Amino acid sequence: MSRVNRIITVLAVCALLATTAVGVGFAYTSVTINTDNNVTSEYIIVTPGDNKYSGNFNHYFEYHWGTTVKKSADPVSRIYSPCSWYIEPITVGEEHIQAYILGDMRLGITSTSDLNDFTVHVEIPTDRYYLISESYDYVMVASVVDVWPSEETIPPIVPHVYGDASAKYFSHYVYDEEGHLISRSYSADYVISTTSGEGKDIVLDDLPLDYDKEEYKVLLTLYLVARTLDYEPGYILGEDDERHVGVDFVFRVSADG
Repeated sequence: MSRVNRIITVLAVCALLATTAVGVGFAYTSVTINTDNNVTSEYIIVTPGDNKYSGNFNHYFEYHWGTTVKKSADPVSRIYSPCSWYIEPITVGEEHIQAYILGDMRLGITSTSDLNDFTVHVEIPTDRYYLISESYDYVMVASVVDVWPSEETIPPIVPHVYGDASAKYFSHYVYDEEGHLISRSYSADYVISTTSGEGKDIVLDDLPLDYDKEEYKVLLTLYLVARTLDYEPGYILGEDDERHVGVDFVFRVSADG
């Protein structure tokens, strides 16, 4: 590949939140809108993996409520503790945390040349920030797999993961000295490479010798950090004056070679 910034292809994924009472769960559904994707592109083409996103955000998370006694003027308060549905341990940097699995997003990435190094960028557009709750931490985990996960087969297909997945906090907040929120953003970059080195997030060091480096399956899994809350859990994504609306996730893929 020549040293040029290859074509940027955009995918928008809408995640819609449906909610029920605390202790019963919250459910996600999703659809995909594929925009500005030129199938005759000379460089990189990004498509929805498995040709579908419907049902990706279909997991639940639950909180149980209880009371706690404090030594203060208001001795009793209510707390909300996460329970185990769809929770698994993940690592963010060097921190080991428990997180709810909200769902996955699948990107099929193809190129006319071998992709030895490329970057997957995921973000929520600025005009959609207001639909994301500031009360929660979101984590995006990226990995490269040989096949898409399947819950329809018996036994379920468990994909082989090449290299180590990279987890990052998806939200970033900036506050002033008085604790007021100045700005927030939701984005992450994943540098995927077949060679190790500084700045490489996912190193594909165990690809088969006959692996086709012109085609990759990139699986991005969205998590919600599980922790005890001192307030009643509310909407996580998609609340707009009590309306259920979609939240766009935009993906861009570029490569330098």
